[in-house]
Amino acid sequence: MRFLMVLDKPWDRNLGAPRVQMELAHELRESGHIVDKYDWFDAFPRATSSKLGSKLHALAGRAFSTQAGAFVRSVARHYDIIESQQGNLPFTKAELGFDGLLVARSIGLADFYREFERSSRERWPDDRGSLPGRALHWWVDRRKAPRDRRSLEVADLINLPNSDELRFVQEALALGDKAVLLPNALEERHLARLREGADSADARLARPLVVFIGWWSPRKGSRDWMEIIARVRQELPATRFRFLGTGGAPGRVRATAGIADAEVIPYFDSEDLPMLLRDATVGALPTYVEGFGLGVIEQLAAGIPSVAYDSPGPRDTLPRVDPSFLTPPGDTNVFAARILRLLRASPVEYSQLADRCIREAQHFSWKHVAPLTLDAYMSRLEQIRG
Repeated sequence: MRFLMVLDKPWDRNLGAPRVQMELAHELRESGHIVDKYDWFDAFPRATSSKLGSKLHALAGRAFSTQAGAFVRSVARHYDIIESQQGNLPFTKAELGFDGLLVARSIGLADFYREFERSSRERWPDDRGSLPGRALHWWVDRRKAPRDRRSLEVADLINLPNSDELRFVQEALALGDKAVLLPNALEERHLARLREGADSADARLARPLVVFIGWWSPRKGSRDWMEIIARVRQELPATRFRFLGTGGAPGRVRATAGIADAEVIPYFDSEDLPMLLRDATVGALPTYVEGFGLGVIEQLAAGIPSVAYDSPGPRDTLPRVDPSFLTPPGDTNVFAARILRLLRASPVEYSQLADRCIREAQHFSWKHVAPLTLDAYMSRLEQIRG
């Protein structure tokens, strides 16, 4: 089969959203299929990789969806399946001149993220930004929202990574007949390196270390870390904290978290993650909404018991190991208490938990998920072509 992956981000496996399609593409090619891509830099060869550069290109009227639509119209006849991220192709197949399978992939449903932004303005009124910045965000989002919704409506199949999104698409959008729940996954080699690089339970418990993987933002809990850290260190002062992939300056991260000695690594290569997780005792992700949360699976693959808010994404993965790994969203006291309980576990209890983490993480391998994805796509394609 001939696939085209469309995404409004750089084709870079060190970024979470592109990584999913990149690794799926690798598995499909290994199975003998042809997979091409059309990403941000294909649309805008002169664009900078900075966030500001991307915004300027969008504001200049060179919207990615317009560029992608024009490209797809020129090549549509060469492909059987086109998979694009939500909002990237808000065009009917007739408008694209395409008669194959059109898939819209959610990397985190836009409606969920918008709802969090609305609630965050009420929860943290001091974090609203400048008036010009809010006006610009409103203007951009007002134009983006219809594209996000339409891309789901015109698709033949909607690929969703968690059960909360599936229910929303079924009940709120009434598009359940074209929705399919397919988890994200990791390469088998990466899972193996994470598993094999882990320190012993005794070594991890002897020097307690809490690790976080994710962009430093209120959605992922940046405003909650000060209270979490204060509570943990009140009872275990020697606990260390490591923040990976925050994107922000280390000084700003430490200031927001209220901890001067935290280890902050704004960017890292995915190949280095096994080393960065090797000595971690507990993983922590106080996120309010995720599409999936690959970082959680990476922590489990390294045998690291992990705590997260009971929110879309982690809600579909962590209970497979232990339901108590989930805590009420925003309740920093309970979140810290769960971390402390894991830090104080006996070596035997911790080893048993670590083994369960590793076993469950193996279910999220592309070796398992890619065939499921291909089967779902092929089945719908056969229905379309009659």
